[in-house]
Amino acid sequence: MEFEEAFQIAEEAIRQTNNGRLNGKVQIAILRGTWDGQTYEEIAKQENYSPRYLQQDAGPDLWDKLTKAFGTEVNKNNFRTLMEMGLRLPASPDHSEHPPPIPSDNASDNFWHSTLCHPDLHEAPDVSRFCGRSKTRQDLKDLITLNAYRLFCIYGVGGVGKTALAVKLAQELHNQFEGIIYRSLNPQRNITDLQTELIRYLSNESKDQTGLSALLSCLRKYRCLVILDGWESLLSSNTHDGSYLPSSTDYGDLLLEIGRASSIQSTLIITSREKPKEIEILEIETVHAYSYLLYEMGEISGRALL
Repeated sequence: MEFEEAFQIAEEAIRQTNNGRLNGKVQIAILRGTWDGQTYEEIAKQENYSPRYLQQDAGPDLWDKLTKAFGTEVNKNNFRTLMEMGLRLPASPDHSEHPPPIPSDNASDNFWHSTLCHPDLHEAPDVSRFCGRSKTRQDLKDLITLNAYRLFCIYGVGGVGKTALAVKLAQELHNQFEGIIYRSLNPQRNITDLQTELIRYLSNESKDQTGLSALLSCLRKYRCLVILDGWESLLSSNTHDGSYLPSSTDYGDLLLEIGRASSIQSTLIITSREKPKEIEILEIETVHAYSYLLYEMGEISGRALL
C-alpha cells in the first residue's frame, strides 16, 4: 500500500463519520511523516512547525479523529501497520459505500466480517522500518499457516527484535486470521483482567465473560492470533530458573492449559528473553508448542537498518 491510498481511506473515514476534516497541511504532514517512520521532531524540522505544537495539539487531534472514525484506537505507532493490515470504515447502514456484512448462519463468518478490519494493535510498536529476517519470517509463517503449532515462543536476548518480529508476522498474516490482538505484559497486568480483554475481543461481545474455560472456548471457536509480548517481565529476575513473581504465577498455568487443550484453532505467540519452563514441558509432552531462539541479525541487514 502506498501512502496516497492510506491517506484517502483516512480522509474518507473522517468525512463519513462527521468528525470534520483533516486539519489542512499540518495533519497531512503528520500522516505522511508517520508513514515514513519520522519522529515529531523530524516532521517539525522538515515542515517548519514547532515540535511541541505537533505533539500536544495537531497530533492528538488527528489521532482522536481517526480513532473515532474507525472505531479502534489509531495512533502514531500503529497507523501504518493498521492501514497495511486492511483497516477500513466500520460497516453501517448509513455508509452506502461500505455495506453491512451478509448474514450468515456460520458464527465464524459473522465474526470475520465484523472484526477482520479491526486488529487490536494499539499497544504494538511501529514496524514500518522492519528489515531482514526474511528466512525466519517465512519459516514461522509456514508453520503458522499450516496450523502445525498453536503455541509459539520467540525468545532471545533483549533488543534482538523479538517484538518487532512478532508484530511483523501479524501484519503479514492478517488475512489468515479472523482477528489479531496484541498485549504487552507486565507484573501489574492481572491475569483475570487480561483474560477478560482477550475474551471480549475474541468473542466480539461487550458483555464480560471471565475465567480460563471461557477463554479456551473462544480459542476453540475462532481462528485468531494472540500476541503476548514481554513474558520475561512475569518471571523472577533473581533465580533464572523459570519461577514466576508472586503476582504472576497463574500465567504459567495459562500456557499449560492452552498447550494441553483439545481442538484449539487460534494461535498464541509469546516473546520472552528466556524460554518459560512451561514451553519446555509442552514441547516434550505435545506437538502443539514450538520455540524459536532469535539471534542477532546479520551484518547486511544491520547495515540496512542503520
